[in-house]
Amino acid sequence: MTSGNFGVYAMTYRGDFHLSTVFVQSVPKVRPSLPIMIILGERFDLMDYPLDAPMLPVPQLGFWAEI
Repeated sequence: MTSGNFGVYAMTYRGDFHLSTVFVQSVPKVRPSLPIMIILGERFDLMDYPLDAPMLPVPQLGFWAEI
């Protein structure tokens, strides 16, 4: 594998919270320098998310806001 700019995006929904939590917590154990960004799914409550990882801002306009 070649090195370069690379990271992990983890999309999470309220129903799969336990799976995304395990995934996001396991990445640094395998590759500590790999950046992680959380993509919040529909009806996800930020107050219930216990991870210390950056969250992708929810789009307000354009194509991504519509989907």
